[in-house]
Amino acid sequence: MNGWLVLDKPTGVTSAKALAQVKKILRAPKAGHSGTLDPLASGVLPLAIGNATKTIPWIIHSDKIYEFTITWGTQTDSDDSLGTPQDHSEKRPNENDIRKLLPEFTGDIMQTPPAFSALKQNGVRNYERARKGEIVTTAPRPVTIHEFALLAAPDENKADFRVRCGGGTYVRALARDLGQRLGCLGHVSRLRRLRAGPFADPLTLAQIQSLPAEKILLPVGAALAHLPSVQVSEEDARRLARGQSIPALSENGVNSSDSDTQTPADTAAFCDSRLVAVVVRHNDIFKPRRVFV
Repeated sequence: MNGWLVLDKPTGVTSAKALAQVKKILRAPKAGHSGTLDPLASGVLPLAIGNATKTIPWIIHSDKIYEFTITWGTQTDSDDSLGTPQDHSEKRPNENDIRKLLPEFTGDIMQTPPAFSALKQNGVRNYERARKGEIVTTAPRPVTIHEFALLAAPDENKADFRVRCGGGTYVRALARDLGQRLGCLGHVSRLRRLRAGPFADPLTLAQIQSLPAEKILLPVGAALAHLPSVQVSEEDARRLARGQSIPALSENGVNSSDSDTQTPADTAAFCDSRLVAVVVRHNDIFKPRRVFV
């Protein structure tokens, strides 16, 4: 069993536990997930089954879309509602105040990850240190926010947002920093991921249990939709499978890529609809970087 499954992760469970549940349902010996979701969060969690795990490196830093709610007035140690309150404010922002500040958090910005994160220091994840009461300090790092929009402010204590961002962005940090800039403090109280790279329209655990595998699995190559692609012959597919290079343009033109670049770049090589390998072009040849057959 090989392919991608887009799970609608429920709130209250870790990404690792959700993956374990799906592996048990599908009886899949090998599986992994791309882009961890916090226990508080729900929504799109791409799961790679079998050979699809080999494509995770090409999707893990892809763009994401989230919708979330910030509750004003309290900052927590985890920057979400599962954490311990650290500070309070009686101030509340109005919609105009919020909208004026959103451009500051759009584009290429520097962001300090939350103390409770999966980042590692000296081989230990930050959330493990934070849970022990250790002081966790992380350096700011660049992230990209393509779009940050206020959707609604149902009352003075909450506001709903939508963000489209690059990989590595922490929505909890956005909420923390926006609350600090507004002078009212805040934390994430609801978080749902709508898209991760090419993956959307997730399936619930109940749907996964009731539907046949062919209805729930996407092709292994679905994670590589953002790469240029090349069609190769059966003979060249066999050569790639053996780790051998192939001509970038064969006599019958089969190996002509949909990208005309002559510079090295990852390219997905298909034989008909079957993903064969990720190759890199060097002048007139394609060299296999990762083989899937």
